[in-house]
Amino acid sequence: MRSQPRGADGMRGRICAISSVAGLVSYPGTPSYGAAKAAVDRFMVATGGNTKKAGILLSSVVCGFLNTPMTAKNRFPMPGMTDVDNASRRILRGLKRNERRIVFPLWLAAGSRFMDLLPIKLAEAYYTHQPTGAAGSMPEPDLS
Repeated sequence: MRSQPRGADGMRGRICAISSVAGLVSYPGTPSYGAAKAAVDRFMVATGGNTKKAGILLSSVVCGFLNTPMTAKNRFPMPGMTDVDNASRRILRGLKRNERRIVFPLWLAAGSRFMDLLPIKLAEAYYTHQPTGAAGSMPEPDLS
């Protein structure tokens, strides 16, 4: 991408990676999934500071539940479920605005951030009373 000429907006290219609101919290029900999504977000945001100078925009999509075959298997409440068409529009709008972190739904991300600011003991007490909150209560998704 560095060898490509800059476009009218000064950018040479864009790379977008899908993270998750799950990466914003230390949720005991899905530790591997949350850690992987947190790593994606942190990598894209941290590396994006370097690539932006070269005209390459890295964006992390921090989204909530999307109505996909993966979530169709879930048997628990999924607040803020977003259909794929709306999610696609939100992502494209964020890319057009050169957003480095595209977050939706905002209320779910804000609530998740708040939960992660609480003392661990308090957050875990809340999570263990949720349908999938206890450690090991939910199978880890096959990400292959």
